[in-house]
Order: sequence, then C-alpha cells, then structure tokens
Amino acid sequence: MRVVITSDVDVLELDDGYTKRRDVPWLLKDGIDGWYNTPGLKSDVVDRPNGDGAYRPNFLWQSKRVVTIDGAVVPRSSASEIGFHDRINDLVGRHLTLQVHDSSGVRQAQCHVQDDTSIIVRADSYVMRFTIILCCPDPLRYSPPVVYHAAGGSVRVENAGNMPTWPSIHVTGPASSLTLGLNGRKLTWNGTAPDGVDIDTRDMIASVGTLGSEDGFMIPPGQSTATASGTYRGVALSVRSAWR
Repeated sequence: MRVVITSDVDVLELDDGYTKRRDVPWLLKDGIDGWYNTPGLKSDVVDRPNGDGAYRPNFLWQSKRVVTIDGAVVPRSSASEIGFHDRINDLVGRHLTLQVHDSSGVRQAQCHVQDDTSIIVRADSYVMRFTIILCCPDPLRYSPPVVYHAAGGSVRVENAGNMPTWPSIHVTGPASSLTLGLNGRKLTWNGTAPDGVDIDTRDMIASVGTLGSEDGFMIPPGQSTATASGTYRGVALSVRSAWR
C-alpha cells in the first residue's frame, strides 16, 4: 500500500512498512483510518409522537469523510528532523489531494488538514512519529479521471464505481453550440468559443458562453452512451469512477 498526500508545493509519500532508509517516511501498521469505511448519515430521524417508530427522512445525505494517517520517519540529522516538522506543518491551510494505492488500484479524495498535526520524537530510537487528520468534504472516493471522446454523435463512458459521478466536459473550438443527453436528461450550451470551452457539470459552470436551464446528468455505475450534437470541432467527457 502507498498513501500520497499532494499539496501545491509538496508530495508526501508513505509506503506500507518500515523502509529502513533515513529521511524516508513510512505508514505505520494500521496507519490509515477512515478510508475503507464510509461516513454515516447526517440526517436524524424524527420520532412519531402518536405511533411506533419514526418518520422516514426525505433525504439520506452522508457526512464528511475524516481520514487519520499515522506514519513515522527516522531523520538523518537534527536539521532534517526540523525540516520534516516544517514539511508536515506546512500541509495545514492548503488544499490537498489524498491518494491511496492498493490492490484495488488508485482512489483519491480532495481534502485539507482538519486538526492539529501531532509529532512525537522517541529519543531512545530516534523515530519520529506523526499523525495527520484530514477532512474530505466530499465523502466519496474517486478514481483518477478517464477521458472519453465522442465519435459519430455519441460518446461511450464507464463508471467502474458504485455511485453516480458528475462528468467534466471539454469542447474543442471553434464551438458555438452543444447538446449532450443521457437517460432522458440533457445539457445544452451556447456561445462563441474559438478556443473551446470547459464545463463543470456538478456546479453547472462553463468557462465561456451560457448553459441552458436543464439540470445536466450524472454518469451512473457501469457503461453508458451519451448523445452529442452541436457545432464544434470535438467533445470529450472526463469521468471519475466513484465509490462510497
């Protein structure tokens, strides 16, 4: 197993098990918590005042995901020890990407440090242990994105996970219109984009031009075929498989 925490200025890699190399951190045994389970629901049920049980919630929404990483490193010197302190502490206040590489492949989540970092140095063995608590506002875990290109008025995509996922769309210019449809839902765009346009379907934001009033679509688990029409040079869907 490998755990990778990436910021805009650093990449912290932790392999499973003692590496026997100074200044190279490793993941302690059972050193990742909160990644392989799924967060509980944030919707509380309301008891029925005049009957058995409770009312069924209208929505079943999950809470944020909290992941705790426990690692260790043997610093080469007191200077490298302080440098690693600074490296861990510098993760605070930054947008991070957490990646976990294991037998299932690579899955990742966007996160930030939620709580104080914990660093303990054992004087007898010179092992520096540290704990990083990460908050993932989106509780789902995702694969790296896979890009699918449209051909002949359609684009075949795959979501290998078990949860629906929002695609990202890139239209190659010059482009002036686009209509995408899937399972009875559709997304339309109009504008003038000589250099193309990028569309975020989750927040329904286009880098240029105007999106229609339709609410777009998510990619369900499994394989799907979306229809594509309009005036453009090319269109591609970027899909991240999603798991609870």
